[in-house]
Amino acid sequence: MAHGARDIAHADPARVWALVADPGRAGEWAPLRVVGHMGTELPAVGHAFFATWRRLASDRRAVRFEFVEWVAGRSYRCAMSPGPGVAEREVEVRVQSVVESAGARTRVEIRYRAEAPRWAAAAYRLFASLRIRRALDGIEARVG
Repeated sequence: MAHGARDIAHADPARVWALVADPGRAGEWAPLRVVGHMGTELPAVGHAFFATWRRLASDRRAVRFEFVEWVAGRSYRCAMSPGPGVAEREVEVRVQSVVESAGARTRVEIRYRAEAPRWAAAAYRLFASLRIRRALDGIEARVG
């Protein structure tokens, strides 16, 4: 599993949630290119969207992200279609408001889990860590 978190000072949690919870906007903050979706405009459990990891990848190689957990305004979890050598994988995104004496901030967490073979686990963790860092950078650039 790979995990990343970022505290964004003075970011409105509702604005952060509006960005990360809209499948059509995933390409604005994550290294994805959304190529389609199934369901209504508002995500819910069972809805899915399709995206490629690389901006130049063919739409035929799109990954299916299906919402398996949805807590409006706070978190969601998506099961992803299998990848090379990986039968099961998922991504989870959480948004939380943190208020302290020093001020308010919004914490964004992204977790990626893949059941990779032991020989490939380290490479998948590295790949996921880089993608998570780029996604957190993208979120902060748009709402920070």
